[in-house]
Amino acid sequence: MLLIWVEYFKKLLNRPAPLKSPNIKAAPTDLPIDVGPPTIEQISMTIGQIKGGKAIGPDNIPSEAQKVDVAVTAKIHYILFCKILDEEKVQTNWEERYLINIPKKDDLNKCENCRGITLLSISGNVFNRVLLNRMNDSADTQLPEKQAGFRNDRLRTDTIATQLNNRLN
Repeated sequence: MLLIWVEYFKKLLNRPAPLKSPNIKAAPTDLPIDVGPPTIEQISMTIGQIKGGKAIGPDNIPSEAQKVDVAVTAKIHYILFCKILDEEKVQTNWEERYLINIPKKDDLNKCENCRGITLLSISGNVFNRVLLNRMNDSADTQLPEKQAGFRNDRLRTDTIATQLNNRLN
């Protein structure tokens, strides 16, 4: 059965690129994303965003361990991330990952009735989240106020309520 799962995920995850590329227009401007080393404050904030109670990845470090002493953990990550950005090479253990089957429905012996999730190392997750936060912050400054559904910490219902209030007054 294990070989069946291996083949299923190999086929699913290693599909060839589409013959015809999607017709997506380039953005009118490049996003001003900071590509320098992250600050200790950015790393500390990112560690605070990590949810606890999750399965551990291949490094066997639970996410809760990052929050025991955020200041020390952030400094360790800062040194590591600066080295990665300076050498332009990630840690080899970040390439390790666990692929886990999550059942969706019906007959669990059928591969298509499960979905796979990938568990990564905690340091890799923190690094990825720092980069994602930078991209989100940059994109958020470029989106118009009307795009509330695509903005961080904004709800479409807030926008609808504001518009209704403006029309009534």
